[in-house]
Amino acid sequence: MRPPEDYTRVEVRGVALNTRTIAMLQHAQTLYGGSIDMTNQGITQGSYNAGGVALSFGTHDGGGAVDISVRDLPHSWDIRWEDIPRMIDALRRAGFAAYYRDEADGMSPHIHAIAVGDADLSRAAALQLTGRYGYFRGFDALPQPDGVPQPDDSGELILCNWMRELGYEDLREAVTLYTPPYEFIVGELYQINMTWGQELNMRSGPGLAFPVVHRLPHEIEVTMVDGPRRSDGFTWWLVRLTDGTLGWSVDAIDGALTIVR
Repeated sequence: MRPPEDYTRVEVRGVALNTRTIAMLQHAQTLYGGSIDMTNQGITQGSYNAGGVALSFGTHDGGGAVDISVRDLPHSWDIRWEDIPRMIDALRRAGFAAYYRDEADGMSPHIHAIAVGDADLSRAAALQLTGRYGYFRGFDALPQPDGVPQPDDSGELILCNWMRELGYEDLREAVTLYTPPYEFIVGELYQINMTWGQELNMRSGPGLAFPVVHRLPHEIEVTMVDGPRRSDGFTWWLVRLTDGTLGWSVDAIDGALTIVR
């Protein structure tokens, strides 16, 4: 159901939302059908909240952004784990890019949602939809220190017809990567090539789903052990540090080589 293009600002429990976002939340609440009130008591942060919460990275500065509790407030402080997937699915079907956030992301447990197509979105919120780490690219919308996006593990991407009419599309297959002009040679030394202050993730396996085992700073030397492997739109190589630590890293990000001679 396409939401109304009504951007009248309304205050709900002390936070600002526009009428379009409220209509989408009401639709999501109907689809969800659970006890957490996503239209009122469950709202923990609204829109038009410039500079309000540092960890929001500016996503709530404009319209269309809302954070929702995963606790059945005000009745209980217990997290409703069984409701989280249903809430996210309902929010996505109602037109939000919705994600579960918790302590692993440096935040209190909640659902972060951005209304697709909202005309008042802040730049940061718009990037969470179609930017490098965005929802329509199949990622979790969180910037990473090494620049490699993390997969969206909150639920399925939902692309409604009205979203297509607004110009949105499935960008998951549009992720491309520069192919190095040479093959790495197993047994030879190479250097990590990152912007100063950034680090390249080394993972336990060749893919974004594998855990990070080490972070590689600029110009650290590594020995090439095995590869390549293709996964998640990237080319992965097994490298070894001087202390013997082994792990998989990507050879390029956005066309820039991350492993060089």
